[in-house]
Amino acid sequence: QLADGENRGSGYVVIPPSLHPKGVLYEWVNKPGFEIPLISDEEALWLDGGTPSESNFVQKPCITTVEAAITATLPYGTGRRNRQLMYFSQYLLKILGKEVPEADLKAAVKAWHRRALPFIRTKDFRTTWNEFRCIWCETRFVPACLDDAIATAKNLVADHRPLKLLRATCRRLQEQFGDRPFFLGVRTVAEKLDVDRMTANRLLLELEKRGELVRIRTGSLAGRRATEWRYRWPEAGEDETNQIAKGA
Repeated sequence: QLADGENRGSGYVVIPPSLHPKGVLYEWVNKPGFEIPLISDEEALWLDGGTPSESNFVQKPCITTVEAAITATLPYGTGRRNRQLMYFSQYLLKILGKEVPEADLKAAVKAWHRRALPFIRTKDFRTTWNEFRCIWCETRFVPACLDDAIATAKNLVADHRPLKLLRATCRRLQEQFGDRPFFLGVRTVAEKLDVDRMTANRLLLELEKRGELVRIRTGSLAGRRATEWRYRWPEAGEDETNQIAKGA
């Protein structure tokens, strides 16, 4: 015991705005005279000294119910609503599946929004719901598109060297997404093409250097977004020329 509190070396400490199991938020009895720094949920997961991973947040095994997903993704601080909605959508995909009725999905988002109200500036539910629907489409749709694109690429390309497979995959993704850019990250390329991440990054940069891939927005681990790309279709005769000249 100390004059202004207590110091613990083991166990855990509950501080505001932690949520009590009964649904009540903890409050300070004697509020600190300074601002307590905030860290992201991803950063908190790495405090045990583990290696940061792009998937270590969404694959936490204890999140198996909608209520647990809400608690795990509440934006404890302003400016975090969209990112936490993205985490929430990833949990819901695992818990409810991609064919969940929209009414059930909306009910889950309403519950999340109600719990998040003390921490977010956007109070109107319609705004959060419309933004979530866009995020949900991306969460539900992109993995299936990617699997189809890679399967199609392997059927169309006789030579399964990684660069050729990646090129064919990007072409197929662009066909699926039309005029919109598609998401594709280094980790996904490495996993799907069975190469290491350094090689995956080099392959993406090679297609970008050749002008076949146009980077629309660079992704980030902190934001949990893959890089957005657009595939540039070659002009007539350009493809064959590039393949000969550049050894594709």
